[in-house]
Amino acid sequence: MNYFLVESPLQYLNAREAKYKLCVDEKNVLIILRGASPKSMNQIKKLVDHSCWDSVYELPNSHNKMMLYKWQNELESILKEKRSKVNNVFIGEYRSLLMRNFVHKSNCKKSFLLDDGNVALFIHKKIISKEGLRSTLNPIRKALNWLFNFNDKDIWDINFFTFYSEYTRETDIINDYSFLKCSLKKKKVEEGQVYFLGNNISEYGFIERKDYLTLLRRVLDYFEGKTVYYVPHRRENSKKFQEIENLGFEFKNIDEPIETYLIKQNKLPEIIASFISTALDNCYALFGNSSMLYSFQYDLDIINSFKYKKTSKIIYKRYRKYDNFTIIKL
Repeated sequence: MNYFLVESPLQYLNAREAKYKLCVDEKNVLIILRGASPKSMNQIKKLVDHSCWDSVYELPNSHNKMMLYKWQNELESILKEKRSKVNNVFIGEYRSLLMRNFVHKSNCKKSFLLDDGNVALFIHKKIISKEGLRSTLNPIRKALNWLFNFNDKDIWDINFFTFYSEYTRETDIINDYSFLKCSLKKKKVEEGQVYFLGNNISEYGFIERKDYLTLLRRVLDYFEGKTVYYVPHRRENSKKFQEIENLGFEFKNIDEPIETYLIKQNKLPEIIASFISTALDNCYALFGNSSMLYSFQYDLDIINSFKYKKTSKIIYKRYRKYDNFTIIKL
C-alpha cells in the first residue's frame, strides 16, 4: 500500500508521475489536503482521475496549531481503515506538520518528498545538511504533542522524487515526466505567439510591485511585433492585472497547470517565457524540442529577500545548462 499526500496542483502532477514510475502495480491511496487557496483545490479536482487511484480522500488542512491535532486523527483513521502495511509515503509539502506526522505514524518502508516548485531546492539543502526545518517547540506545544502523540520531527531519511539535480543523493529518483510525455503528440507551432508565465514574487514581497511592472514593460519591448499573452500564476493578486493589461499584454487565464493545458492543445506558442518559474523547467522537459524557452534575468539588487537572491542565482545557473533555452538580461 502506498499513500500520496498533496495540497497543490503541481504536487498532484508529481504524485501521478511517482505512481506511474514506482508504484504502477500496487494499491495507491490519494489524500488531498484542502489548503487556503480555492483556486488550487479547483485545479486539483479537475486533474484527479479517480479511476487511477484505489481510494481518494479529501481532508481539511488547517495551519491553526490547535486544529492539527483534530486533523491528525482523521489522517490516522485512514491508516487504520486500510489495515495494510505501508510500503511508501509520498508527501508534497515537507513544511506541512500534518504530512510529516503522517510519515512517522505510517511506519512506512520508504518516504519520498515530491517537488512543489523551486522551494524544493531550499528544502533539499536543509535536509541533506541536517539543518532541518522543525522549529524549537515552546513548552505548551511540547506538552500538546506528547498528549496527542503528534510527531512532526524532521524526516532525515526521506528520499526526493525530483526534477532538480542540484541537491540529490544516490537514493533519490529523478522525475523525467514520463507519464505526461505519454500524452504528447507532435504539435504545430504558432509563429509570433508568446506565452509569458506570471509570477507571484511581488505578492511575497521579494520584489516591489512597481519594479515588477517595469520588468514586464521591458519584456514587451523585447518581443515587439509579437502577440504576448500573460498567463497569471494562480497565487497572483488580481488587483494588478489591469496594470499589466495596460502595458500591452493580452491575458490568457488558464484554470489548470500550464503543462497539462499545453498538452491538450493542437498548437504550441512559438515562445514560452518567464522570469523564474517551475513551469519553465517542466515546459523545457516536455516541449523543449518544439517551443523556444526564454528566461528574463532581473538585476538581483532589486530583490528584497537574501534567500530568494541565492535561489535565483541557482536557478539561472541551471537554465544556462539547457539547450534551446535563452536567457535575456534586463
